[in-house]
Amino acid sequence: MGECSVRPLTANEIPHPKLSVTGKLVKRKLTEISEHYPDVFVEMSCIMPDHVHIIIKIEKQPKNGRTLFAPTSETPTLSRVIKHFKEAVTKELGYSIWQKSFYDTIIKNRKQHAEIRQYIANNPAKYVKIAFDEQDMK
Repeated sequence: MGECSVRPLTANEIPHPKLSVTGKLVKRKLTEISEHYPDVFVEMSCIMPDHVHIIIKIEKQPKNGRTLFAPTSETPTLSRVIKHFKEAVTKELGYSIWQKSFYDTIIKNRKQHAEIRQYIANNPAKYVKIAFDEQDMK
């Protein structure tokens, strides 16, 4: 599995919303996560006008799946990575665009991983379709 930020669209699909200046900043800061945390990889992301989907892989994990020690800068938690990512975007913008918390799911198996990847890949087309449908109703 490789990194994927936006999937290519076919000629029959609705185009992906273009990134705003803020969206481009978010994208850049996502690519910088691995620079700050070498064992953390953004496997896939999708930046939408009002939310972001990210699949993050943290390589350095205990063998039995349980953390038996306090996290250090060498063993970042997901909360720490997201906190620093949000802070970096906020600092550069000069104001916050974020809600206080975030929704996370631990991906437990390959089937769930494939389903989440598909959901993220399809999200832009669904978002644009909803926008067009709402415009038609006016």
